[in-house]
Amino acid sequence: MLCIETIINYVDRMTWNLTSPIIGNVIVLTFTQKDIEIVKQNAKKELMGVLKDKSPEQISALVDKEFQRQLKYAKEHRKLEDSEIAKMPAQDKHLFSALKKALDDRVKALVAIVIIAFEIGYILGPTPLGTMLDRLGIRKGYPLTMALWSLAGIVTVFSVQIGTFLDKFLPSPILPVVLGFAFCRFILGVGEAGNWPAAIKTIGEWFPAKERSFAMGWFNSGSSLGAFFAPIIVGALVHGNKWQPPYIVVGLAGYVWILGWLYLYHTPEKHPRLSKDELDYIVTGRAVENPTAKEKLPFWEGLKYRQIRGVLMSRFCAESVWKFCTYWLPLYFTQARNVKLSNMFIFVALTALSSEFGNIFGGWLSSYFIKRGWTINKSRKAVMAPCGLLMISALFIPKVPLGWAVAMLSLLTFCYQAWSVNMQTIPADVVPRKALGSAAGLAHMTAGLAGFTISLLTGKLSYTAMFTIIGCAAFAALALLFIAIGRIDPIAKETTT
Repeated sequence: MLCIETIINYVDRMTWNLTSPIIGNVIVLTFTQKDIEIVKQNAKKELMGVLKDKSPEQISALVDKEFQRQLKYAKEHRKLEDSEIAKMPAQDKHLFSALKKALDDRVKALVAIVIIAFEIGYILGPTPLGTMLDRLGIRKGYPLTMALWSLAGIVTVFSVQIGTFLDKFLPSPILPVVLGFAFCRFILGVGEAGNWPAAIKTIGEWFPAKERSFAMGWFNSGSSLGAFFAPIIVGALVHGNKWQPPYIVVGLAGYVWILGWLYLYHTPEKHPRLSKDELDYIVTGRAVENPTAKEKLPFWEGLKYRQIRGVLMSRFCAESVWKFCTYWLPLYFTQARNVKLSNMFIFVALTALSSEFGNIFGGWLSSYFIKRGWTINKSRKAVMAPCGLLMISALFIPKVPLGWAVAMLSLLTFCYQAWSVNMQTIPADVVPRKALGSAAGLAHMTAGLAGFTISLLTGKLSYTAMFTIIGCAAFAALALLFIAIGRIDPIAKETTT
């Protein structure tokens, strides 16, 4: 059930990223005069150093003409092939490239607003939802988070109307269509924020420590499977400029899951079909907790644990890698690499499939080491350290041909997920079980902050600069694993210094 839920969750999340090249045309066609002027001014600046034989007035006229041509391409949902661009006369090629770059940069900046709105919701949601899960329990709390983000996904199809309505009553400098998308994605982020704390708490209840990372691998594989199925599902459901169907289909799937969860899920202590031996195996395999520890911990109490502080810092850095890949690869392929929409779906699916193997491999390998008698500390780090080193290869992706770029991005997502499946089990290894929801919520709030930061930067910087940033972030995550987290030891779970 957890894996299925996470598949639905990630398909819903990826739907926006995969439709963003199509929605980019919708945004361009609703540009205000301010947006048009920004695009034209940026294109003129680019051309002033290239068309030196033209006066500023002549360049302005050429830019105006080229803008109208590319506006026509957006209406027709047409994308020029590299071979067509190569055949253009030199002046036309310069004009096309300058206008396309200016349009892409403006679309990227506006898409970043929508992603940031999602991340703000994702940042605000985990802590209160984690506390809610601790109080209500998983069986009741999990469906509530699912219902919220499923509804938000469905109403995304009315983003244009919602944005127009909001702009009438709450005037904003943001383009109305972008405002509508941002509002819907914000609500989606709040709802989705409860998914990971709920799942980690469920695994903490149902699995002994020695099997927890393997279970986490299967659960976390849902994110990779969802990311793999998303381009297939979205590619099958979108037609031309019709981007709405995937949002409806995936949102309804969330409500079907809720019915299955309520029917099937019980805690081990209350499960009607669990034998006493099975229950004893689960309970005795849980890490021993100090009986004098608090029944429940406020979310900020997690900051007293050195290991948790280290997790938050390392997770912020590593999540920057994954957030960039999750949110920005579709636009990177279509904008920077001029890839067709159909090929973009294939490339994104390949990187997601690779991450799926990373999930399973990373969880299996650390569990295998533990069963052979290795400590949890040694087992987790034996997997995470080489993966962290390989993620630094992101620095070189913009410099290689497209085929190599897809291969290196696939390696990047494989290594990140093998890393992540072990990183996500660390809160369950080092804090009391009753506080797992709150501790995990704090960790995922930090992940949301990483997504916020990386999207803010991507909206302003080039893709080359962003790959440099995520490569450096991978190195920082690896260093923090050893310096800030230190030893991962369940015995020390009551240590707060």
